[in-house]
Amino acid sequence: MRQNVDYLARAVREAIGSVVADAGYWSQMSAAVDAGPELFIATRTNRARAHPSLPSTGRIRASATALQIMERKLKTKRGRAIYAKRSI
Repeated sequence: MRQNVDYLARAVREAIGSVVADAGYWSQMSAAVDAGPELFIATRTNRARAHPSLPSTGRIRASATALQIMERKLKTKRGRAIYAKRSI
């Protein structure tokens, strides 16, 4: 994933603010990338949830996994609006 972002950054002259990707790009490693654009990566297709979801409000627990954090991020108004642009 990071390599794809680097190639895209070279091709685009404007700064990339965020990257939206489907569930095929999800991995713990891709979610752990701190530098670069903000990532919005779908975490699953139609698979059953293997872990409890985080509450939709309040602070995020320190024990939350990268998967739980990304799912919560995608459920926000901002996350849904940005991810919806993937199909454009």
